[in-house]
Amino acid sequence: MLYRIEWYSNHMAKPVNSRSYDNSGREAAARATRRAVTGAARELFLEKGYVATTLAEIARVAGVSVQTVYAQFGNKQAIVKQVLDEAIAGDDEPVPINERPEVAVQIAEKDPQVRIRMHARFVAERMRRVEPVDRVLRSAAAADPAVREQLEQEEAGKLAGMREMAELYGGRDQLAVPVEVAAQRVAALMSPELYRRTVLAHGWSQEQYAEWLGDLLAASILEPAVTPAVKAALKPAGKAAVRRR
Repeated sequence: MLYRIEWYSNHMAKPVNSRSYDNSGREAAARATRRAVTGAARELFLEKGYVATTLAEIARVAGVSVQTVYAQFGNKQAIVKQVLDEAIAGDDEPVPINERPEVAVQIAEKDPQVRIRMHARFVAERMRRVEPVDRVLRSAAAADPAVREQLEQEEAGKLAGMREMAELYGGRDQLAVPVEVAAQRVAALMSPELYRRTVLAHGWSQEQYAEWLGDLLAASILEPAVTPAVKAALKPAGKAAVRRR
């Protein structure tokens, strides 16, 4: 699964009740309520699973009424979408991922080899938050048609985000393969499944995972970085080969 500009949602999910509040105090209170609901939902989803968690339980843990949960989100599917979006972004601020300072620093980096490894570190931190939610959703999809449809929609839109990521972090002139192929490779590498198999199953550290992911991404989609040292090492070998002929 995952996500626009890479698997990343460029827009936080908006509550069903989209009425604007004139009073900033009421708006802050509504936002605090949404945070309480999504926090409670995440806790219950991870503890009990998506299917076994009811809106009534979410409301009880959040300290609000069931009617309030319905008014803010409408259904459980909308809540889990918000939980996922917040895991991806790290908060509920309505700021697109590619406009956030930590991403702007990556985009500003001129060297694609450095840029893509910076991004790998960024992904590693987010995977820590996203992987548990992804696991819940994949388990739920087997029993809930609505969640299964949501996952299918996410997968359908995933490659578009990966194309953006490949072009943004590699640059067309630095890609070693066509954009479509780069997008497919990035989608395969930047997945919660690989995080599970390395960090969770084999005990890799976040740093090990980030370094490995950065190397894989660079090797998979970027032109090889030929340093001056490599050029110097290759040049004599070429001359020697000519003399041997």
